[in-house]
Amino acid sequence: MKLQKLLPQLIRAALDQDQQQVRRTAMSIVREIRAEEPAVAKEIAEAMAYGDISQRASRSVGINPTPSDSENHSPLALVQEPTPVPEPVLSPTERVALQEFLDERSHLQSLLSSGLEPSKSLLVTGPPGVGKTHLITHIASVLKLPLVTLDLSTAISSYLGRTGFNLRKVIDYGQSMPSVLFLDEFDAVAKRRDDPTDLGELKRIVNVLLLELDRWPAHSIIAAATNHPDLLDPAVWRRFDLVLEISLPGERERTDLLEMYLPEGLVPKDLVRAVASFTDGLSGAGIRQLCGKVVRKNLIHGERPESCLLSEVGLRCAESWGKATRERFCGCIKDALGDSVSSRQLGKWIGLSHTTVQRYLRD
Repeated sequence: MKLQKLLPQLIRAALDQDQQQVRRTAMSIVREIRAEEPAVAKEIAEAMAYGDISQRASRSVGINPTPSDSENHSPLALVQEPTPVPEPVLSPTERVALQEFLDERSHLQSLLSSGLEPSKSLLVTGPPGVGKTHLITHIASVLKLPLVTLDLSTAISSYLGRTGFNLRKVIDYGQSMPSVLFLDEFDAVAKRRDDPTDLGELKRIVNVLLLELDRWPAHSIIAAATNHPDLLDPAVWRRFDLVLEISLPGERERTDLLEMYLPEGLVPKDLVRAVASFTDGLSGAGIRQLCGKVVRKNLIHGERPESCLLSEVGLRCAESWGKATRERFCGCIKDALGDSVSSRQLGKWIGLSHTTVQRYLRD
């Protein structure tokens, strides 16, 4: 019980950047848990030891100091300890490809001892919002590796030569320890070398990337993501051990996403399954936003979650529906909500007059 009381105190001290209070509270936690959780107590103590000698506490778990721009000293990468995240919702084909990659990495030592190179590079493509970043974060979490994300806004410089130098520092950093180096918006640094609008420096950067992909060390992973695969240099594709194209979720995946983001029991499962059939074209991020709005409306305004869900789906998706889908949606709403929803309200949700809705319902 004492541990639970210490956690809010620790969080307040950390947010206030009160290092002395952080250390005092952390020591109290160590004393509280060392009998039952000696490994966790040791990890906390080691983190404190590094912090006490003016080094980043993340050094205690093997994370080196973050590289920075030599001119303005801005960090060139965001470094995160492996953090559990929900398993990504993928199609069966995508799930199999991901699991094969994870299996190889989980058997790294046995593959190397047999003279085999494990997969060590991954390119993820797909439209915005399908979960490319989430997937790579999941890989780092499962493999218990730090995630090193290149900050392109800092790395790409207007000064000639600085971009290549910054990228070189981040690449060297990713190779210096077991980690997942994540190059987001990869098309910004791996454009086609025949693009006449680019400076010679970017063409040289592509050459550096190609060389590094070929000789990337087995203890680390380099992962890249792009919304614009058509902009990538053709030679880049052949360098990746796995190219994973994430598509917009199908009906089955949309059902899983709705069930993930809606609190259990808030909306009947049969209605969730029905709604999944009306959300074709929504990305995973779009479904998460939709569910978040439903939950907030229910909590803040006390609106019926079924009504919130159906109205949000209608407002977001109805423009792309044909007559048959609109008719089916009207029937679904009437089955779920009965007389509590009027034809006028229903028409407002899907952009039709109430007389048209009444005709749909009669038909």
